[in-house]
Amino acid sequence: MRQFSVRSSVRNGQHLARWAFGLGVALSLCLSASNITSAQQAVEHPFIEAKELKTETCLMCHTDKKKGKYVHAAMAMGCEACHQASSKDGKTTITLMAPATELCLACHQVSKEKVMHEPYQKHQCVVCHNPHSSNFIAHTREATTKLSLQCHLARPIKGKTISLAGGIQVPSEEVEQAPKLALDASHQNGHPWIGHPVGGRPDPLHPGEKMSCLSCHQPHSSTQEKLIIDTKKGPSVCDKCHEAVEAQQAKERKEKFEKMHPNLQRRQPEKQQPTVPPNWKPSGGKK
Repeated sequence: MRQFSVRSSVRNGQHLARWAFGLGVALSLCLSASNITSAQQAVEHPFIEAKELKTETCLMCHTDKKKGKYVHAAMAMGCEACHQASSKDGKTTITLMAPATELCLACHQVSKEKVMHEPYQKHQCVVCHNPHSSNFIAHTREATTKLSLQCHLARPIKGKTISLAGGIQVPSEEVEQAPKLALDASHQNGHPWIGHPVGGRPDPLHPGEKMSCLSCHQPHSSTQEKLIIDTKKGPSVCDKCHEAVEAQQAKERKEKFEKMHPNLQRRQPEKQQPTVPPNWKPSGGKK
């Protein structure tokens, strides 16, 4: 087997590219939801000298792992924080430091709330999140609503597994069991009832953001059924949202009226001076 070293990386570029592609597929399979509960699986890697098993060497080929708008903080800890590499007898293997369902828990505490999203409950973090980097907030593999609709929108399913964002393979049975939404053709309206928006317009409770599944639901866990956001005290998230919409509509109507009638001034009632009967004296006054 051809050996790999930092000095020979350029010379062996094509060879490494083929290996890197194969490794990427292998790692994707290791982290697929169908295998996510299994123990660490050793993946064969192009041979690397033991002295060069370090983050700097990894990033010479795996440059994409640190590219993205949002980079996982664990990346600053080095590849060795989550991956274990060993080289022996001309063979290099890579394994996770712990099973995928346990690895994230080394840093991320699990919620104790009573209602949990099933993938979260099963610690299948990589189904929704890229463990390295992403262009989407919270390192999700896709924009929130698009990611959610992969499981919660009815679609034809063939085969025992289905491919989700990032190439993650999930058992078809799990996707079929997920609650399905009856949205319109645009996938922007129709939940929880006909005409109710789920996207494509400003979020009343989060200025500057668009509506998404997260406008009403928690992604991991909640104290409320169906993962509805718990506002703790005061009006529910539904009431707060509709109050914000009504306040915005009232403001827009007022601005429209004033624009249509720029010269109209509201008459203010004149202040009237109190009238006092002649010879009136306050009760208890001096005579």
